[in-house]
Amino acid sequence: MIDQSDIIYFLLIDRFYDGDQQNNYEVDKANPWAYHGGDFKGIIEKIPYLKNLGITTIWISPVYVNIALPAKNRWGYHGYWTLDFERIDYHWCTPKVGKRGGGKEFLRNLVNVLHKNRIKLILDIVINHTGYEHPAVKGEKSRKIKPHWFNPPGRRSPQEQYLSGLPDLDHDQVEVADFFVNNILDWIEKTGVDGLRIDAVKHVESSFWYHFKNYVRGRHPDISVIAEVLDTKAKYVSSFQRYFAFDSLFDFPLQQAIWDVFIHDKSFNLIA
Repeated sequence: MIDQSDIIYFLLIDRFYDGDQQNNYEVDKANPWAYHGGDFKGIIEKIPYLKNLGITTIWISPVYVNIALPAKNRWGYHGYWTLDFERIDYHWCTPKVGKRGGGKEFLRNLVNVLHKNRIKLILDIVINHTGYEHPAVKGEKSRKIKPHWFNPPGRRSPQEQYLSGLPDLDHDQVEVADFFVNNILDWIEKTGVDGLRIDAVKHVESSFWYHFKNYVRGRHPDISVIAEVLDTKAKYVSSFQRYFAFDSLFDFPLQQAIWDVFIHDKSFNLIA
């Protein structure tokens, strides 16, 4: 469990440290939209550096197999353009020859090594959307994501917006909710992570979070859950903690106050 005594360090896996040359596919350090080579082995090699910083927990970017857009010279090096929600991107590990992605055992090994060094791990969870041009959006039944699982483009409610144009999944559908509840449980139970950071929470249909609270939190009450609700209204942000059993939320209201005071020279009373 993550608590107030923990010091969390966020690292973007691909940009952190390249420890395994065998998984350097599509690496182009001259292209800011391409992979640069960081991986799980690189994290392990830098554990002494992390410990020297004094951190107790690392939060890593999403580990899923991601969409590649070579025609546009862009790749999902950051982890947020999911293709396969059940496998680890082969850029972070070294799966068997011919395999598109790796199994959860690669993350389990990273967690075990970190735990031996008294470092906890927070896994970044993305369930609101897939990556651009996902095969299922084109009508293909691919990697268990089905074509009818998406919200139609152009809906106006916050939960049905196409965030940055990414294909938006409809969690009001029982199939979708069931898939992601079991998907999250599988990641927890097969990897031994200490916490979850959940992306784009306000864009997921609110009914899903009741399923999440009942099943995921019910089975794993010791897993710490940090939610991202990108909004500067404290009352709105706090409602997600009040109703959906998140342990913590990013304090965007405070961030905005700090921004206004130090960048726009407004009163310190905003921070108070």
